[in-house]
Amino acid sequence: MNDISLESIKIRLQELPAEMIKEVSDFIDFLAIKKKERVKKSNKEKLLEVSVWSKKDIRIFETIREDVNKWIVKEY
Repeated sequence: MNDISLESIKIRLQELPAEMIKEVSDFIDFLAIKKKERVKKSNKEKLLEVSVWSKKDIRIFETIREDVNKWIVKEY
């Protein structure tokens, strides 16, 4: 499958049943999310390169955030 064009993908998709097209669509969504996470992670790493904060410093804040998220708010 050396020729990967939108047209060739479209033709191959048209040969699939509807439930398989849904699976392909879900997989594309998964890849898009994965790409965003990779970009988000690389932005954080870039920020650390210019920041005076170390990974250890930031981990302290992440731990605090995790602990705060565990708080249970009483309902009245």
